[in-house]
Amino acid sequence: MPLATFPNIDYSFWLKNYSWENFSSMNGMITTMKNRKYINNNINPENITSNIQLKIESYIESNNDELLFEIFKLIQTWGGKSTGSNTLKISSEWENIIEDDFYNTYKAKYREFIRLILEGKSIDAFYLMTNKKKIVDKIQNKNLGIKIKGLSFSFIPKHICFWSGLGDRTKGLPILDDVIAKIVYKVNKAEDVDFKTFIEDINKLILNLNEKINQENKYIPSQIEMALFAFSGNYWETTKTASIEIKNNPKIQNKDISEVYNIIECFKDELKLKNRKNKPYKKSLSNVSILILTKKDYLKTNDGDLYIKKSFKDKNKSIKINIAKSLKFRDEVYYKFSGNLNLITLN
Repeated sequence: MPLATFPNIDYSFWLKNYSWENFSSMNGMITTMKNRKYINNNINPENITSNIQLKIESYIESNNDELLFEIFKLIQTWGGKSTGSNTLKISSEWENIIEDDFYNTYKAKYREFIRLILEGKSIDAFYLMTNKKKIVDKIQNKNLGIKIKGLSFSFIPKHICFWSGLGDRTKGLPILDDVIAKIVYKVNKAEDVDFKTFIEDINKLILNLNEKINQENKYIPSQIEMALFAFSGNYWETTKTASIEIKNNPKIQNKDISEVYNIIECFKDELKLKNRKNKPYKKSLSNVSILILTKKDYLKTNDGDLYIKKSFKDKNKSIKINIAKSLKFRDEVYYKFSGNLNLITLN
């Protein structure tokens, strides 16, 4: 089991910058689910979260199976299109009889999953859906049944989050997905992290953080996860988390950028190996992430501008320069560097 190494970031700042609305992957999934008539045409990025909450509150009062199905589809839609084809398949086979399975249908197993969460047994519910362990019921030792393909290790916690918060995503258990697995545990997949351990690790972090702040500003687990997601989303596309391809947000600029480099560094050897295996991908790690320059390779002016020696640039094609701005020193031509100075280490 990998150890948790939470990034040393300003959690309060990133929590304020958290947003799930207009998330492109979710927007695409909303369109797909509407086209298949699996969700109401009134659903949009701004109201999907509140719709999930209202329906969960109604289900808790009524135990209505039709509502249960609606909630399942909405949470899958909210989670985005990474498992879109499986979501469509599950939706079309929701009540199909599965021979020789303990629960007989996807609906029956999902209902049991929700029962456990509402009884405060979210960890057991997670193990039930991932087929990780035996679940000991109050009355009998229940079989795990078939694993629902499409309810992945990254998506099951999304359902647990909404249901454990009784519909309120901000008060439910934190979501463990591939993004969090990478930036906290430095592994590629959520399935490489034990969900129970993840909850315990976040609670340990909260104890340390809450010792330093006022009582009214105390963190809860979901807020830590949301802050982590906002931090990661500011620098990486979801599917490229921890990669060398970071984004530059002019509004936030380089907030906690050193932690971005620390995360990249943890995946450096893996990225180098990937680059060697993937020949069409010609960017090298040193050129794209943290480029190390020795004194013979650059000049720095009194204004702080950086100029790269032409011979060094010729060997490192991906370095960004402004060819219109150059200077000559000791018979060597230097071009002004036009990339991100934070990605440069000068020796």
